[in-house]
Amino acid sequence: MTARSGRPEIWGALLLVVAGASGISGDALGAEVAAEAAPARTEVWQGTVALRTTLVRDRGFDPFATTDALPQLSLGVSRVLVRQGALALALGLAFDTGASDASARSAHAHLQVIRGSVPVELRVAPLARAYAFGRVAPGLMRVSASLVDSSSPATMSGDFSGLSLDASAGVAVRLSPDRSVVGVWIEGDAGYGWTPSHEVVLQPGLGGADQNKAGALTLAPLAARGAFGRLGLAVTY
Repeated sequence: MTARSGRPEIWGALLLVVAGASGISGDALGAEVAAEAAPARTEVWQGTVALRTTLVRDRGFDPFATTDALPQLSLGVSRVLVRQGALALALGLAFDTGASDASARSAHAHLQVIRGSVPVELRVAPLARAYAFGRVAPGLMRVSASLVDSSSPATMSGDFSGLSLDASAGVAVRLSPDRSVVGVWIEGDAGYGWTPSHEVVLQPGLGGADQNKAGALTLAPLAARGAFGRLGLAVTY
């Protein structure tokens, strides 16, 4: 029993001897061990893939949907530009794409919405494994619409573009170990996406000579804007 209890003292003495021989003080040795135990995380770059649902309550959306929900796939990449303590400012590029379909009698309507934006994000990290963020993302939206009617000789289609602006807030929680250089996070945010209303004009896809024989179809103005929620995975490095 006495021999066993003496072993920690022996190891402690040896450690002090080694530290003294190498010119390292006890405080410096403790700081070095603490630094070695700290997670090596820079988290400068971040890539994100997420599912987004926008509630579009505009009446111009009704011919193209059976509900008010517009599902979208969101992709993004960002880089931290400034980091000060628990605060970080990041700038990125984002791409959203989604589609909606509806059928009425012999007609089938299809709508596709594509958005490219430049998110500016402020992150606040009070905890090592979680942070909150606010995001503003100005961008450009392109909307394409089509209508296929069995009684029509050609598909009616049209498109338009407009400015857009997203504003949201959310949280992210780290899933990967602290010591991992590559971080895996689950993040969710909610906000509002705005874009101006635009008239939807569908033209028949006919040749030049026949184009003049068929008239255009003007639908109600469409504003593909509304509240949205988003949930996805992010990878930081």
